[in-house]
Amino acid sequence: MKIKYLVLLSFMVLFSGKGFTELQPVKLCFFGATDELIIVTRQLDLPAKSALTGRIEIIVTELGKGLTAAELTGGIRSAIPAGTALNSAVCDSTNKITLDFNEQVLQDGMDDIRVAEIYKQVFETLRAELDFTGLFINCNNLSLGRYIRQLNPLPPPAP
Repeated sequence: MKIKYLVLLSFMVLFSGKGFTELQPVKLCFFGATDELIIVTRQLDLPAKSALTGRIEIIVTELGKGLTAAELTGGIRSAIPAGTALNSAVCDSTNKITLDFNEQVLQDGMDDIRVAEIYKQVFETLRAELDFTGLFINCNNLSLGRYIRQLNPLPPPAP
């Protein structure tokens, strides 16, 4: 009786969708020397296709890990600072994705170009792997745009 129960439990865990993963090639987007998008393929252990939020978390977490030593020597750069962690990933019923990073994403400062690069890098990476209808990127539940430093206006020209 114990053996039948153990076999049934193992089967349920393996095929429930929560425990089933497989090593798959995933295309991650980074930037080249002239700011063009460079696609790097890495093998990631991803959950079944139906587990969308789990797939998002694994793919975006891989972006946050940064470049490998080989990628660094190839003149590739990332808009996302290495060591950036994902606080949460939510995909709503309309397939809009909201990502929330930790403060590490702010490490190199934030301006409109950096916000655009982070968005482009994440958007193109996810677009290569998933179907979604919108993307919102936050840091500690605030839009990345809220972290752009405000510049003092220039004084009027001298007469």
